[in-house]
Amino acid sequence: MNKRVKFIIGLVVILLLASCLGCGYLVKTHLSLQKEYQRLRDNKDQIVEDEVEGKLQEAQDQEREMVLEEFKEGLSVNSKTLSFLREQYKDRYLVYSISSQYLFEPILDIPMADYSGGEFVTDETTGLRSFVKDGKTLTKHVIDVSKYQGTIDWKAVKESGIEGAIIRAGVRGYGSGEIVADSEFDNNMKGALEEDLDVGAYFFSEAITVEEAKEEAEFILKAVKPYKVNLPIVLDLEMIDGDEARNESLSKEELTKIALTFMETVEEAGYEAMLYGNIRTISEMIDMTQFTDYKLWFAYYNSDIYVPYKVDMWQYASDGKINGVNTDCDVNMMFVEED
Repeated sequence: MNKRVKFIIGLVVILLLASCLGCGYLVKTHLSLQKEYQRLRDNKDQIVEDEVEGKLQEAQDQEREMVLEEFKEGLSVNSKTLSFLREQYKDRYLVYSISSQYLFEPILDIPMADYSGGEFVTDETTGLRSFVKDGKTLTKHVIDVSKYQGTIDWKAVKESGIEGAIIRAGVRGYGSGEIVADSEFDNNMKGALEEDLDVGAYFFSEAITVEEAKEEAEFILKAVKPYKVNLPIVLDLEMIDGDEARNESLSKEELTKIALTFMETVEEAGYEAMLYGNIRTISEMIDMTQFTDYKLWFAYYNSDIYVPYKVDMWQYASDGKINGVNTDCDVNMMFVEED
């Protein structure tokens, strides 16, 4: 056998071996792919879930970093931390601070205010504030007073632009628990009515039972009976800072029942009931979802009203200067319905 033939035979053998090896590799690769395909098919739901979970976690991590950076920047350039937090959570929470602690109260699904198309304006001469829409004033100027304002010149009050007054009828002592009539109630009611001002009355409550709430309502109803009252009868419900109030140990559920008893008793007597309070009242003390049938008088001393809920009267100042009143007094705007 010559060298040429041997070479050809050797080459053929090599090609045959390479072909066999190649086929083996292809077969092995094919089997491996089949197994991987079967694994993916058997576990597709878990794989998709893990992939989605991974992407969500990645997105959440990125969002946290963005929020953190935004907070760092906002808090470093804005010393008004409360304002900054309110802007961040304006559609989700009411944000307020107590003793340097920031509290977040979820915004409730109750009737909301609509100030669109209008604006709050301040009279440069009197300092009184109004809500104006399309050139029409949709609020009345109302003060609320008690014996602490002393003797009031109601003629001067009216001439200063005040249109109504909510007058304190009495209080329940947060220590003694006794009901005490306001010593200036009758004088204030007579004086305001003589000037044809609209009048209403309020009672500062420290009731701890529904029976006491009914007693408070009956007390104020008896007090207003001799007078022509055309503004609401108000339950004043507040937390007492720095003092040990009678009602501080009550739950929100208990205080809600107590407040509702007062409101229901007033309405059953034919008067319009109103709840007075601040942000702690409507956040911590009572369940506002149960008061949508009653009017709300909200105390908040700032340039804006802040809470998104429908408010019937806004106490925007506690240091108002009103002609005829020798002390500072609370000043309010009472919203009226559009024609």
